[in-house]
Amino acid sequence: MSKLLGKVEGEVLHLDRAWETLSALKEFDGKRIEITIKEWKNTRRNRANRYYWGVVIPSVFKAFAENGIKLVNNDQAHEMMRIKFLMSDVNIKGQGTFRVPQSTTTMKVDEFANYIFVIIEYLRDYYKFIVPEPSEKI
Repeated sequence: MSKLLGKVEGEVLHLDRAWETLSALKEFDGKRIEITIKEWKNTRRNRANRYYWGVVIPSVFKAFAENGIKLVNNDQAHEMMRIKFLMSDVNIKGQGTFRVPQSTTTMKVDEFANYIFVIIEYLRDYYKFIVPEPSEKI
């Protein structure tokens, strides 16, 4: 499956890399194809998600355990980090303002990377726990 990126100006589609488009078209020569057009959003990648759930969140769990804080599972560690670092105010008409944690699933790449960085710094500064780099194992 080919994914092509471009920009619409007026009623004209400008593809980012024309040579990739030609290559993709050759791949489907003589075949019926489906084309979907949607707004491109720079959302987080699977690699970052795997690092978060496979290294960062288990590190939160381990750092807390080493400091006498018992968590039930990684989901609870994730929720604690969301509550600690991703709170935002939501105004509900007639009820006032409530603080709720934001979701990580809709974060853009740079937002998610910053969130991970903040957690890593927090664990280092407050629990003296060093989170392994993406290539390391815990």
